[in-house]
Amino acid sequence: MHGIPIYFLRAAPGVVDDNLYIDGDCLYTKWIDNFAHRINDKTFKALQYCFENLEFDYILRTNLSSFYRLNVLIKFLQETPRVGFYAGPVNFLKIEGEEGRMFDYVSGSGIRLSRDLIPIVLSKQSTISYDYIDDVWLGMALLECPRHSLARCDFIDIEDVGANFILMIAQRIADAETRGEFHFRIKNGGAQTRFILDSLVFGMLASRYILANAVDS
Repeated sequence: MHGIPIYFLRAAPGVVDDNLYIDGDCLYTKWIDNFAHRINDKTFKALQYCFENLEFDYILRTNLSSFYRLNVLIKFLQETPRVGFYAGPVNFLKIEGEEGRMFDYVSGSGIRLSRDLIPIVLSKQSTISYDYIDDVWLGMALLECPRHSLARCDFIDIEDVGANFILMIAQRIADAETRGEFHFRIKNGGAQTRFILDSLVFGMLASRYILANAVDS
């Protein structure tokens, strides 16, 4: 798709060693009970695999709650620096033990890294605690690297399917398109309703940007 290699990262209970295994478009790593350690382990092994085996200028580490307009993302990246590029929606976290100090890092919903930063990240695996989730960890590893804040269209505040649900979602998508945004975050409601709400939003995005393009082509 668009000439971009895309991999799904999975920690699998059947993997018991430290190797990374490839099956089609899936990269498998061992299962670790600690959530933060598990996410870090598979993220860093995937970064190393891609760095050693693929030719690329940038890598995007995202998650299942994100939807991308890849054609717009590609066009955007053609005009961005190919070195020192650490970009995405920026979050802030208060650093424990340092009153009033805020730490900024790129959200795990969409971390864009230029190739030259990956060896820096991998070289610090033994110096920063894995107790930090991977997006925070990466921010610490790249503490000296400027953050490039990128816009994201969020669907994280929908609690139920109201009378104007379809119109509201359609308008929000259209507004984001007008602004040239290519990243959508979909994470709505509570555990009971999230699957339904998120599926509806993903369906509308797919209809607008995937199915429509397939028909046009």
